[in-house]
Amino acid sequence: MRAMKAITFLSAALVGALLCAGVADKLMHWELFVIALARNPLIPEALAGAVAGGTIALEAAVAAVLFVPSTRRTGLLLGALLFGSFAVIIALLLWLAPAAHCGCSFIAGFDRPTVPHLLLNVLIALLCGYLFATGHRPSPTITGMRVPGAAATTSSTTSLQRSAP
Repeated sequence: MRAMKAITFLSAALVGALLCAGVADKLMHWELFVIALARNPLIPEALAGAVAGGTIALEAAVAAVLFVPSTRRTGLLLGALLFGSFAVIIALLLWLAPAAHCGCSFIAGFDRPTVPHLLLNVLIALLCGYLFATGHRPSPTITGMRVPGAAATTSSTTSLQRSAP
């Protein structure tokens, strides 16, 4: 159980750090990111700025959720959905416009749709999905919620149990 908790924590931290690095890269190269999205055949040119801002906000929100222990499991689900959708977009770009820029990361060289880029997104999506499905669930003391099926213990029920014959 401890090993799974550690693997979940480390994986969530790495995915969160990757998202934070992507957000920083996109903010540093804002103009290039908007231009890349404007030239993307899947996005209308007029919506490029809004899609760029929305993408950055979504990536930052998922990263934040991954770093909080009580919301980490939700963050893993959101990470799986986010990276899965990125993988679909990259696959479509590989098929429709392989020379187009996707704008994912200008520093790391993932600014064009490539097969390694697609595989990286698929692997991250699968990792997040697997950890969501089988990974560590926060303890009730962290979330303040009781385990489903467990009886709630309050001071009144405890005193009733003691006074019962």
